[in-house]
Amino acid sequence: MSAGLLIGGKAVNEEATRVNAMNILVATPGRLLQHMDETPGFDTHSLQVLVLDEADRILDMGFAATLDAIIANLPTEGRQTLLFSATQTKSVRDLARLSLQQPEYLAVHSEASAPTPLKLRQAYMVVGLGQKMDVLWGFLKSHLTSKTIVFLSTCKQVRAGCTVVH
Repeated sequence: MSAGLLIGGKAVNEEATRVNAMNILVATPGRLLQHMDETPGFDTHSLQVLVLDEADRILDMGFAATLDAIIANLPTEGRQTLLFSATQTKSVRDLARLSLQQPEYLAVHSEASAPTPLKLRQAYMVVGLGQKMDVLWGFLKSHLTSKTIVFLSTCKQVRAGCTVVH
């Protein structure tokens, strides 16, 4: 198995030389569509699983037309599509309706008395732009024995966060 990452900011030509050898592709919608349109020999006929994580955010960020174009270029027979979203927005339901056959909706803790597990502690802080990395670093240092998930919006923020942590 081999995996590859297709994101903006990298040389398209370098990605194009390796993309057809990959079994698993993780890609931003725009870069994936670019390879579908421009990379000679880019073939999706054997695609069996399409995973769209944060489908609601992808649509909120204005990628609905890009997703429609991607899905139109993919095989419909034998493909399983998985849409992951923290929220079931109208745009996600519309995408499911348009691109999926017999969509099935699954909700974590749909039968639970609370929307999140009782032992899960959620918190947030409003912090000025210039203090975010310092506050994140301080939080992580003070919670070394805890399991922590940090969500970031962009690749650039992830790179900066990794720089701070390492």
